[in-house]
Amino acid sequence: MGFLDEKCECSKCCEVHLTYNLHCIDFGREDKYPSMLDGVYVSFKLCDPCFRAFDKKCPKDSNDVSVFPDEYLYNFIKTFPLEHQEPIFNSGCNTYLSSEDWIRDERGELSDIEKREYGMIV
Repeated sequence: MGFLDEKCECSKCCEVHLTYNLHCIDFGREDKYPSMLDGVYVSFKLCDPCFRAFDKKCPKDSNDVSVFPDEYLYNFIKTFPLEHQEPIFNSGCNTYLSSEDWIRDERGELSDIEKREYGMIV
């Protein structure tokens, strides 16, 4: 099985596509303080319909080129299923929970005892 046969999920709609049919969005690690994305590694894959919707709603500069302000990116990523948000928001200098526990915390399922163990509350 070669690269052209590999399949991957779209981070937004979760439909499986051949990898070469996906748009790979990679902003790398955001080190802009203060920022909603400070310290996280922003990278995700979008199928054509999701990419077009992402780009269409994105603010444009005076040359009609898409710009990606932190608030727009953050709000867009927050529309992903938790399983696709986790690799972004639980990355970089913000990695302190296992993938499963990060998702549980987002769902409100992490107990106060577990949060204390992670140093999230005192």
